[in-house]
Amino acid sequence: MSESVATAPSFPALGRSHLMVGLLAIGTANALVRPAIEAIDEWGVVGAVAGGLGSGWPVYLGLLGAVVLGLRAKAERPIDRWDLAALTVYAIGLLVPSSGFSAIMVMALGAWEILRRPGDVNYRAGIIIFIAAGARELWVATAMKMLSPVLLHIDAVLTRTTLGLLGHPSVVTGNLIETDQGMVLAVLMSCSSFANISLALLTWLVLTRWLRPHFRRRDLAAALLVAVAVIIVNLTRLTIMGLGPDDYELAHGPIGQTTTELAILLATLGVTHWGLSNGSAARGSGARSGTAAGGKPHGQDRPV
Repeated sequence: MSESVATAPSFPALGRSHLMVGLLAIGTANALVRPAIEAIDEWGVVGAVAGGLGSGWPVYLGLLGAVVLGLRAKAERPIDRWDLAALTVYAIGLLVPSSGFSAIMVMALGAWEILRRPGDVNYRAGIIIFIAAGARELWVATAMKMLSPVLLHIDAVLTRTTLGLLGHPSVVTGNLIETDQGMVLAVLMSCSSFANISLALLTWLVLTRWLRPHFRRRDLAAALLVAVAVIIVNLTRLTIMGLGPDDYELAHGPIGQTTTELAILLATLGVTHWGLSNGSAARGSGARSGTAAGGKPHGQDRPV
């Protein structure tokens, strides 16, 4: 007669994956709260919603995509004592009232999950999107602000170069471009290529991982193409602004802004389709990606 051997209860493996996805979603949402509140205070509810609640709708698309992919996970190993230590640090980190710090915690827990080498491809794809969303928020909340003098100067120099090729010599001082038309354009972070690249890349990543969770070498080329496409579109708009007052009003106004956002979106979707087309069945999807409206020009000092 055989005897049954009692075993200690353990956390269900599938429940572990769901728990991690839920905690990462909470951390990401925590990082999005402050930008949303600031956007509502500045633009009102309708304006903030139209602008993506201060972070951009691709970020919320990323959050949704990461959760859905993560919940597709098959059973993984149960939580161990190392996971408990990591989750304790994560929970403490989320108590810090900082969007940037919450983003760091999301990236850290996501990296921890990747290092544990999960076998489910959908789960890995979801975790990677969480990491990317956290990186984007950290970039906007901290890194981009710290590097803004350098980044805006790069945009200004590129614009001066293209204006010179078109026969309009200009002078750059920091983020200011003095054109041969007597205008002084101020390149602001809301119109910077580097703000748009992060949103476009996140949109590309979510759509690509959603339609094809596994990584391919073609993805590296696609990511580079997305960045280059955004720079070209944004640089085109900045260059048009420097051609003259009438061109500035057209490119800086609603028509120019909408056209720029649409061009970035179409470029991102086009590159995404190209990246998926090589032996993969791609299904259409979309997301808005663009820039926030700049301020109104004051005298001859015109923000970009």
